[in-house]
Amino acid sequence: MKGLVALVFIIFLYYLFAYTENISGLYQEFESRLKVQSTPYLLLAFFLVAVNWWLEALKWQYLMKPIQATPLGTAFRAVLIGISSSIFTPNRIGEYLGRVFATTRKHRWKAAVALSFGSLIQIAIISILGVIALMYFFGTDDVHLSISVPLYTLFALLVFALASCLFFIGPLVNSFQGWIEKVYQKAWPQIQFLIAFQKQDLGVIFLLTSIRIFVYVVQYLALIRFFGVNVDSDLAICMILITYLIQTGLPLPLLLGLMARGEITLLVWNYLGVNELSILAASYGLWVINVVIPALVGMVIVLKLEPKIMQK
Repeated sequence: MKGLVALVFIIFLYYLFAYTENISGLYQEFESRLKVQSTPYLLLAFFLVAVNWWLEALKWQYLMKPIQATPLGTAFRAVLIGISSSIFTPNRIGEYLGRVFATTRKHRWKAAVALSFGSLIQIAIISILGVIALMYFFGTDDVHLSISVPLYTLFALLVFALASCLFFIGPLVNSFQGWIEKVYQKAWPQIQFLIAFQKQDLGVIFLLTSIRIFVYVVQYLALIRFFGVNVDSDLAICMILITYLIQTGLPLPLLLGLMARGEITLLVWNYLGVNELSILAASYGLWVINVVIPALVGMVIVLKLEPKIMQK
């Protein structure tokens, strides 16, 4: 059974790369850049992979705090298993399965709710930063604003309101207890733990999410420098955040998601007139080091611990 799972995973990755547009050109671009004195940027991006997922494991530990005590090593394992399973599903739905199966059986529904809560926090912060990036970029002398500023402001205020609701999730859920129990009584035991979140812990979760986004931006910036894309850092950061904002809102299966990733990257960065192959190489390269490599590690963990996980 384990061998079959590994074989399916390898075949899937093979077809994934085989059908990625311009894969040979992207590889040639990577080879050519290795000959240039820009490898420190690549090493920085690789180093931050561990930082990125360590932060996510720490965030997961805090999200699980009201549910069950979760050692950091267990949280890290759950994150890697989640990445491995998410690679097969649209909008990383498989991440729920991965993390849930790394949790004790009686807490699995609560773990799914905790992951959804963490995802909402991430979406809220990305949306706020993305709107700020849009306003900054379209406010530059080189670009004319085609959408009215009040519309951006309204969207930013709505997202900020969502973020505020998430921060005060305990009192909010508590105030709706009667309505939730009336509409769907079985749901209440699975979300009741949200009331137990301490303000300090929520602050840490928001902070860890923000730091993770910062790490992602630095990784992306390092890779575009590695591939020789010469753009002012402030504009590059804006493009990265705008790209991340759009990608976050697309619930597509992986193959379609990869194609969409390329199209979105070209659409956004086209405003700066950068080399298309270089920016695509940076975008796909970031996906490989942040998702594919950790997914391989996660698959090894799944194959090693499958019986224990299934017996919980």
